[in-house]
Amino acid sequence: MRLGLWEIATAMDAMGDVTENNNRDVLGVQTDSRLVRRGDLFVCIVGKNMDGHCFAAEAARKGACAIVAHSPLPEIDSGVPVLLVRNTLEALGRLALYWRTRTGATVIGITGSAGKTTVREMLASLLAMRGKTARNSKNWNNQLGLPLSMLACSGDEMFWVMELGISRPGDMEELGAILRPDHVLITNVGPCHLEGLEDVVGVAKAKATLMEYMSAAGTAVVSKDYPELVEQVGQYAAHSVLFSTQDALSPFSAVYEGMDDQGMGRFRLTLNGQARTLSLPMHGQEMAENCIAVATMARCLGMDSETILQGLATHVPVAQRFRVTTRGLWTVIDDTYNANPLSMRCSIERAGLLHPDDPLVLVLGEMKELGDYAGKGHVDLGTWVGQSSASLLFFAGEHADDVRQGLGAWDGRFVPVASPDELRDHVRLLPSRGTILFKGSRSCRMEKYLEVFLGEQG
Repeated sequence: MRLGLWEIATAMDAMGDVTENNNRDVLGVQTDSRLVRRGDLFVCIVGKNMDGHCFAAEAARKGACAIVAHSPLPEIDSGVPVLLVRNTLEALGRLALYWRTRTGATVIGITGSAGKTTVREMLASLLAMRGKTARNSKNWNNQLGLPLSMLACSGDEMFWVMELGISRPGDMEELGAILRPDHVLITNVGPCHLEGLEDVVGVAKAKATLMEYMSAAGTAVVSKDYPELVEQVGQYAAHSVLFSTQDALSPFSAVYEGMDDQGMGRFRLTLNGQARTLSLPMHGQEMAENCIAVATMARCLGMDSETILQGLATHVPVAQRFRVTTRGLWTVIDDTYNANPLSMRCSIERAGLLHPDDPLVLVLGEMKELGDYAGKGHVDLGTWVGQSSASLLFFAGEHADDVRQGLGAWDGRFVPVASPDELRDHVRLLPSRGTILFKGSRSCRMEKYLEVFLGEQG
């Protein structure tokens, strides 16, 4: 971003002491005082544990050219303008929207219950083959992260690929109003964030709401494999293109065909009715869904099939999103970033496909934010484990009894663990080799359990 301070104050609807003498260019926006560089705008965000207003003086000392606040800051040197707004987070969103109107980039908004980040990275990498492309940083996909990601863009990109994450009613309205995408990609829907969204219909309705904010000339690329999603998308008059991993007759479809002789996953993609085969260092129908979602959007944006296949073939898995490595005689799957019932089931299935003749060990954490569905969701988790090839399950969380109920007559070993240290105490139960999957909700910090395992392997 590169905007003048007066322009920023106007976009934010701010009051402050901006004059011709201090109307300088702003080079960046920060909400963390530790990251402030000379010439940055510092926005005081109030969070659950910290209040940015407490760090405004530090930001000013480090060279911030102005401070955005919702209360006066008399301690700030008079040479650093203070822009007063009613709500700093909302003002940040207004600034991001203003910057979005200044760019000539084609803006794609991505949402869904599972695979958003993987799809974002795959699509951004593809589009970068055509021109400069920006994307969210890390998991910056909420009311704070999305504006910061947009404001980090230079403005001369050809494409912006932005992921939107929601957890409660109203989230998508707030994010959609900021991003105003030209095109929308909805990967799937499932039982996630049910504390706020109640049920899968509620999830589908919230995801489809992004289409309200899409350009009238835009295209919504949507999976047809989720009836609740298709019904909600049908409420909008926007042009849509559907893809599938279940309907082989769909013009845009994909199927996972298994592992080839080199251990690569083999996928068959149909693009505009033309079938293509693709080999990737990834496996499972979930990855087929990601591939066809990306390929369909890329085709809608004018990319040819051969270029799409070449781009997909170079994809490198995102950290903590089903990243597969080898440690000694073990195939280790790091899928620790987050979990909901849809992504959990897919990951268990994918893990079992990697080396079906080797023992499969699961180290799983609780699935959070399921509301009234939490008990049944973890019974279902036990059922999925019981249907898999897993011989050993470690489970961290409060729903161990529900998981045990779902396991039924499964003949494997179930070990509840309360901490990473407790997992260390049970390392002796592990076979000498195999495939091991680590996955759970973000607050379970399953990467700590992974660290214990890797440490024990030497």
